[in-house]
Amino acid sequence: RVEDARALVESLPAGSFDVIVRDTFADAVVPAHLRTVEFCRLVAAALGPSGAYLANVADGTPLTLIGAELATILEVFADVSVVYEPAVVKGRRHGNFVVVAAGPDAALPLDAIGRRVLAGGPQGRLRRLPDVRAMARGYQLQVEWLQRPDRLRNDHLGRAGEMESAGYAVEGYVGKPCPRGMQHV
Repeated sequence: RVEDARALVESLPAGSFDVIVRDTFADAVVPAHLRTVEFCRLVAAALGPSGAYLANVADGTPLTLIGAELATILEVFADVSVVYEPAVVKGRRHGNFVVVAAGPDAALPLDAIGRRVLAGGPQGRLRRLPDVRAMARGYQLQVEWLQRPDRLRNDHLGRAGEMESAGYAVEGYVGKPCPRGMQHV
């Protein structure tokens, strides 16, 4: 089918997929509405109990896109790993990261994935959950509320209570990056 990925995921029956792959770009960047906690929750709802979500993320130095994506995906999925090329992480070039995420009932076959990545050549690497958490540390969650075009730049000052009631941690959100927090963008 050809349609907006967000609209498609919203229409999927709960628990109906084993794997969902997000490989969507507009001008080399994943559209904002596909990089949010809300979108990840829709994906998680469409996955079966042992389902996995794969997300392709393009980034380069200083690797801010992958950090924000990982922070956002970690908010929804219990197990997250990432496959990457070392030259991208070292800042030698722009490249892709493939995020592999699963819920609490899924057991990602990380040993098999790691062997497969290495068998494909010396360039591929797999980072597991502890390293992924470190990569995400200090990056803000991507939430739809932050992306509303009608939002005023200082609107977040009056909306902290609303965001807390929606389940988002907002401590340190004004001008300072913090794990699981929000910042003025």
